[in-house]
Amino acid sequence: MLPRALLLIVVVALCAFALQSCSSWYFSMQLEEVGGQLYLVLEHRASSPDGGEIAFSIYRAKGNECEEWEPVVTSRLGLAFGVFAARPHAVPGKGEAEKTENAPEQLGVLHQKRVTFYDVSAKNPTASFELLPFPWLAETVVPYKGALLAFGVDLPPYEGKPRHGPLRAARYDGWKWEELRVLGPQVREGENRSGFSLQAVDAQDGIRVFWREGEFDQALSADIEGPRATTNGPLTMATFKDGVFSGVPVSIAKLPRGNTYVWAAGGQLKVLVQRSDKREDAFTSNGPMEIWNIAPDGGAELAESIPNSRARNGLVAFIAAQHFTWRGQEFILRSNWQTFELWRCDAGKGWMRSSTAPKGLPAYDLEGLMLAALGAALALIAFGAGLAYHRRRQVWTILHKVQASEIYASLGLRMGAFAVDLTLIMAAALYLGHVLELAYVSPVELLRPDFERLPPWQFFGTYIGYLVTAEWLCGTTLGKYIMGLSVVSDTGRRPSFWAALVRNLVGFYERLPITFIIAMPMIIFGPRRQRLGDLLAHTFVVQKGALEIFKAQHAAASPAQQEGRSKRRPGALLPPVEMKFWGFGRDKRKKEDDESDKGD
Repeated sequence: MLPRALLLIVVVALCAFALQSCSSWYFSMQLEEVGGQLYLVLEHRASSPDGGEIAFSIYRAKGNECEEWEPVVTSRLGLAFGVFAARPHAVPGKGEAEKTENAPEQLGVLHQKRVTFYDVSAKNPTASFELLPFPWLAETVVPYKGALLAFGVDLPPYEGKPRHGPLRAARYDGWKWEELRVLGPQVREGENRSGFSLQAVDAQDGIRVFWREGEFDQALSADIEGPRATTNGPLTMATFKDGVFSGVPVSIAKLPRGNTYVWAAGGQLKVLVQRSDKREDAFTSNGPMEIWNIAPDGGAELAESIPNSRARNGLVAFIAAQHFTWRGQEFILRSNWQTFELWRCDAGKGWMRSSTAPKGLPAYDLEGLMLAALGAALALIAFGAGLAYHRRRQVWTILHKVQASEIYASLGLRMGAFAVDLTLIMAAALYLGHVLELAYVSPVELLRPDFERLPPWQFFGTYIGYLVTAEWLCGTTLGKYIMGLSVVSDTGRRPSFWAALVRNLVGFYERLPITFIIAMPMIIFGPRRQRLGDLLAHTFVVQKGALEIFKAQHAAASPAQQEGRSKRRPGALLPPVEMKFWGFGRDKRKKEDDESDKGD
């Protein structure tokens, strides 16, 4: 009993380690059109020997509906403060050929004190770097009059100090960056160094720069769900025109709590707000989205309200949303830093959700992961209670002579064993996908039946490889060993490789939630408790202790008692397999099996 208890502890520890190592999140998204293609830059946590570093990845939209994406650049270390499209020229005198105006656009990514240009038009994107000639942090870039204007705020004098200072500006003409010797209004970071949002928009009559103070919005823990911050308070707007900041900043005070995204449409400034009214709402609501019209004097009017997208409660609420126009169609992409939702504006119908999981984008699904962990914990509790009950029955079985019908494992024992094996398989598959940097698949998605294609190969390969190898070489799996079960042929020995392969290939689909209703009555009502995979492979799942006693009784049986087993094929220990459903003859065959073993 002690070795099995230790094995169970090892299983739980392995699962906890796998779930911890697979916990991932991202915390920023920025969209940009480059060379007629739409790109998404995501900041996220990347694995490292030290436990995790900040990195960013670049994805490209496929097709017109933006429901499918492909990775272009993955896991580049560093923060991406702003993105933009540009045609950088080679600097004369450095041995590089001068680029023409017809050169392909590149995706620029702003970092602290430097900028990276990615030639995303190439099959294998290349990167080039330029140092920025100013010490402050540029965070937003907007095209204006044939050049690019970048805006930002000074870094704090030392770590731990809140960030605040005047708005600053720089200009990029494709050849070099130049700091503009102008100072704008003061920008201040939110409490507890929770940051602020900063965005610049071309409003035709000048550049509008918007900022809003942030505050932390953690529902669980930053280690689990990632750093979550939302903006609150007034949205401040400053105007930049003819190379200087003009006028007095305007305060827009009517907007609700939530992260904002600003754009201009036909001369009208619009603000998209992903509402987040209360931190407690993260467990009960995903928060609606609202679109507000902004007047030059700071007036705000609600134009559209997009209601909650989920009827059921959500574990982590959506926290950020971005509006974009792609090939004449308006879209909104929003996220809770675990999964994405895509919305499309249809003429006459308004905003409609077009995808809950755009293909190709990372989806960590913390909710599904935690529900799976809760299910595994409840299964282990039920497993422990069931194990204690079945152990008492096994002791009673050993105290009297074992009949043939008492050898076979019951449905409860088999389900308990499979729960342990499945937990181990899912943990190994999640960890394998994490190590190989494969697209994340929720544990809930792994169990959803899809008869048109195989599940993710890391799960299917682990499933088949583990079960087939363990049953072929050992006659049991870890779960079956803990439950005191083993898989045998009708000779009472371990199954062959092909028998183990057949029973588990068929069993893969028999054990799916939607098809288990077929296998379950076969195990409950069958005289030898075999499902279809067992019938095809000529295998049995037996209680190992009862089988050993039955073998001893069989070896000690007299020749007269052996005659009762004449129907069994030569060398067979267990009754023969019959490829038909059990009807009225079930009780008769069970009686024949029991009578043939009386006195053993």
